[in-house]
Amino acid sequence: MTPSRNRLFLACAIALVFGIPTFAQHKTETYQFAGTYHAGFQFGGSSITLGSDGTFRNDSGSCTFTTQESGKYVFSNGVLRFTIKTGDVLTILNHEESDAIVVDGSNVRYRNQVMSYNEWGQKVTGWVALNIYKWGVLNGKTLDELRS
Repeated sequence: MTPSRNRLFLACAIALVFGIPTFAQHKTETYQFAGTYHAGFQFGGSSITLGSDGTFRNDSGSCTFTTQESGKYVFSNGVLRFTIKTGDVLTILNHEESDAIVVDGSNVRYRNQVMSYNEWGQKVTGWVALNIYKWGVLNGKTLDELRS
């Protein structure tokens, strides 16, 4: 290689090294909505807190009750989507009576026992392992479909 080609190669390598982190940083801006948002009405109100880590917590109440739910959110194609929330009912694809209630981002309640998503899937199917994103279903869509 000639010295000018060496310099060109070096310049391209430097651009790639510094350009890739810049591109990756642009993707992390998807959680630009982090903060707490409030809405009120005559006998109650609601607030939702969006974390910069992609989690949310929704608290609402009235003069007679309060509710709380949490889960994850994603921003894609210009739409803010709330994925799995506490209290959602999940099922395992093609397995009847597999209903489990989401406890938090890591656990479900199945037959009055709290367990991880994967433990639940293994218990329902009898398999030693499974991909919960391919087999877990919420509102007729797999978890994999919901996150894309």
